[in-house]
Amino acid sequence: MLHQSMCNSLEVYFRNVNRNIQFLSLILIFVSNPLLSQNKTIIDSLITELSNKNLSIKNQIELYNKLAFEYSEIDSTSSYNYSKKAIEKASTIKDHSGIANAQFWIGWSAMQHSNYKKANEYYEKSLILSKENHYKEGIARAYNGFGALEGKKGNLDKAIVFFKKSLVLKKELNDLTGVGNLYSNIGVMHKRKGEYEKALKTYFKAADFSAQIKDSVGLAKRYGNIALAYVWLSNYNSAMEYNKRALGIFKRYNQTKSVGLVYNNIGMIFANQENYAEALNYFIKSYTVKKDLGDKRALVNQTNNIGYVYKMMGNIKKALTYYEECKQISNELGYQEIIADSDLSIADCYMLNKEYDKALEYGFKSQQLAEEKGFKSIIASSTCLIGDVYTEQGKYQDALEYLKKGLALSKDTGEKSLEAKATSNIGKIYWKQKKYHLAKEYINKGITLASKINYPSVIRDATKILVELEKVTGNYKNALESMEVYHSIYDSILGKEKSQQIAQLQVKHDTEKKEQAIVNLHQKNTIQAYELKESKLKLMIYGGLVVLLVLLGTLFFLIYRQKQFKLKQQNKEIEQNLLRVQMNPHFIFNAMSAIHDYIDKGAKVQAGQYLVKFSKLIRQVLDNSRNNFVTLEEEIKMLDNYLFLQNLRREHPFEYKINVSDDIDEEEIALPPMFAQPFVENAIEHGLANIKDNATIDVFFTMKKDGLELQVKDNGEGIKKSTSPKNDNHISHAIKITEERIDLFKQMGNKNIAFFVESISSGTSVTFKLPFKYV
Repeated sequence: MLHQSMCNSLEVYFRNVNRNIQFLSLILIFVSNPLLSQNKTIIDSLITELSNKNLSIKNQIELYNKLAFEYSEIDSTSSYNYSKKAIEKASTIKDHSGIANAQFWIGWSAMQHSNYKKANEYYEKSLILSKENHYKEGIARAYNGFGALEGKKGNLDKAIVFFKKSLVLKKELNDLTGVGNLYSNIGVMHKRKGEYEKALKTYFKAADFSAQIKDSVGLAKRYGNIALAYVWLSNYNSAMEYNKRALGIFKRYNQTKSVGLVYNNIGMIFANQENYAEALNYFIKSYTVKKDLGDKRALVNQTNNIGYVYKMMGNIKKALTYYEECKQISNELGYQEIIADSDLSIADCYMLNKEYDKALEYGFKSQQLAEEKGFKSIIASSTCLIGDVYTEQGKYQDALEYLKKGLALSKDTGEKSLEAKATSNIGKIYWKQKKYHLAKEYINKGITLASKINYPSVIRDATKILVELEKVTGNYKNALESMEVYHSIYDSILGKEKSQQIAQLQVKHDTEKKEQAIVNLHQKNTIQAYELKESKLKLMIYGGLVVLLVLLGTLFFLIYRQKQFKLKQQNKEIEQNLLRVQMNPHFIFNAMSAIHDYIDKGAKVQAGQYLVKFSKLIRQVLDNSRNNFVTLEEEIKMLDNYLFLQNLRREHPFEYKINVSDDIDEEEIALPPMFAQPFVENAIEHGLANIKDNATIDVFFTMKKDGLELQVKDNGEGIKKSTSPKNDNHISHAIKITEERIDLFKQMGNKNIAFFVESISSGTSVTFKLPFKYV
């Protein structure tokens, strides 16, 4: 993950790898755009400016592109719509640079929401158009976008190549701000590769360019990056010095959000020193700033950091609370990478708590999502964590399989700390299996790797095993030397732990002193109060009690109302999931009966075909039932599979067709799943039940001004003829399910949803107006 000056400054995001302290700079990519932040004030200002009827088309295009950028990370649908408007306007005057910029912002927004395929497609379009029209700024921006994309995918060397291509063009354009930004991006890649000295040198180059153009706020951001590099080099004094420089500038220029980010980075220094009491103090300061600003995007990182500190302090319950909050906010914002990372952290907590089944559940969740989205670093970390859990369970063959996979992936992504940990853990397993030669080989490799990056806990644990290995193999001299190394590192780590305990006791002592001072003051006031007249004393006491009761009553009422709201919201979501799957039992019964009939008739080929299709459909239904929205492509596949299976078991098959209007891209539109299915089933089971020839079902997806329209038509007997008492119950049931789902959607904030059923000249028509979003 990378750094973007547009988004207010550096953002540090803690990332745990195999239970040891690791930090990942969530520094976003720099892009050349005059906008400096994404906030409502700027968006409102741009929209107001756009309403000016005297604007030239060129100015309108620029405003549409600026709005596309402002929405790119907070609302992908709005960003896409403004980019499309820019393209439409630019096409009328053949403004190729305006089109190239709009294509870039479509790609940028897609990348922020983890749609890497779409991002690559639009970056490519922007690059080609910029080259065709010799638009150097557009070419530089496209290369920068490709660098960001490769960085997100974990291809760090490729990312550096693209950033350097962009850097050359920025120098030719004499864009000093852009040059400084690109040096920062390259520094981030070096940092992620573990090349901390290179990262530091590159960050200093970026700072020089900010100083040249007298960009004080930009210089403060560079100081923040320099501080990060010093953290990775374990030079905490220099890291603190540069953080304080950055903090002073940000306060001077009222950069409140950036002040919160520096608080976070100072907390990171204390956490790296295992001074968790001070780390928590600064993280909570940062959390408060971001909460006051309503900055959900930054809260994602902060909740994760606080969760990490609580985990390291042994408070697993609180750690899980903050990790779940991080995951919830990430889900709202569509941050798939952070969701996968949160699942990894939750798995780590459960492993520490010896709840191994839950640890594996969340570990596999993290791994699956990371593999689907191409998050290489998280794939490596989750794979190693699964191996660690299997090790704790004594399942050594499974553990070896996953740890070796994780080791290979860590080498590919350049995650040196993960490589060291995985290597030493493989050695640990071989030691437990009494394969001493292999154990010694991996343990020594692990110690060497850990020593290069100053990873003391891995050196300590590996050295302890090495002592036992040397003793078992009779190398007592080597065992003694290893024991001395072990105790040296153990004492160092123990010293830090003791310092941490002392710091925590000091915090507790200071708190108790303050509380005692309050008690003493209260006693003094009480003595003075007794000297007042009796009537005045009673009045004060009764008045105080009344105020206290009112405050307590208000507090309890607010707490109760908040709890009730959360319970209702959770209940609505549970009901929504239950309603989605109410259609399954009836169809499953029919499907299994059909398979049984084929088997009885000896039709093994048909039975096998039906069973494969049926199992695929069940998987699709289960997958779709987990999500409030699925892509139109997935919904069509599910409907097609369902209709095919229904046709397979009918004596007189019907014709069916699923139609999608030309202005809809099935991969980019998402809608609530399985609204059509109850009525498709009703049409098959009842509307077409007595029609032997030319029976048809048509499903239409059309984009209207007020939403996505879904229509299901059949040429059956119509509502009146098909509504025998039995059939009427089925139709009513389908309508009831749909009405309940729609009511729940509306209660959860989706107002743009409705449906109606009508008889047509030949058959029945069911029409839905559904909410949708771009993905």
